[in-house]
Amino acid sequence: MTVIIHRCDVKRDPVTGNIYGEMVVENTGDADNKPTRIIFNDPCTICFFDDGSKVISRCGKREKYEPEHGVMACIVKKLYGSRQAFIKAVAKGKNQQEVK
Repeated sequence: MTVIIHRCDVKRDPVTGNIYGEMVVENTGDADNKPTRIIFNDPCTICFFDDGSKVISRCGKREKYEPEHGVMACIVKKLYGSRQAFIKAVAKGKNQQEVK
């Protein structure tokens, strides 16, 4: 699988320190759950996917905005349907490891 970045225009506001911008990505190969367009707008990250869906992640009020964490959160929401479903899957896997 190859990812081609067509445009990446991400900046940090010198006054507020907020990160904003956009990245346009072309995925080749198996790209069902990989974003094709990403918008960074501190404290939100918005990912658009090939199937036309859009997923938004927002960091908490006391958390520092990290663009890569926002993209990861969007992909996890896309794969699992919600953050809560992902947390349940992690807990289930953790419990299985402890049983050994």
